[in-house]
Amino acid sequence: MSNDTWSSYPFVERPWWNKIHCIPHKTIDSLPFLEDQIKHIKISKTFFVWSDFAEKEAIRLGLNNVKTIPGICKSAIIFKLNKLKKQELRQKFNISQNAFITGFVFRNQLRKLPKVLMEGLLQL
Repeated sequence: MSNDTWSSYPFVERPWWNKIHCIPHKTIDSLPFLEDQIKHIKISKTFFVWSDFAEKEAIRLGLNNVKTIPGICKSAIIFKLNKLKKQELRQKFNISQNAFITGFVFRNQLRKLPKVLMEGLLQL
């Protein structure tokens, strides 16, 4: 089961957790770990994370049952567009050259408040 820990947290206290082959593969994308993430790791035989920094932090905390399995993504095909290509795309889709464009993909994660992220981005 892949997702944030809150999506499967109710199951970790069920009698069948760890009696069947449970493979939690969870998104831990910021530090420090949340309490429910630590509890989820402690109660699982093996706990898989998406990023190696989370595995390293778990080991630092004495949680040695964490392994990294990165998400399925060909990172070699992800790259920054040059300025000319960006201008061409804006023109093609009738988007002003001065428009600020962003995506919102983080639902209700309070540690990623959109206003704070935007302010930080604008200061770059």
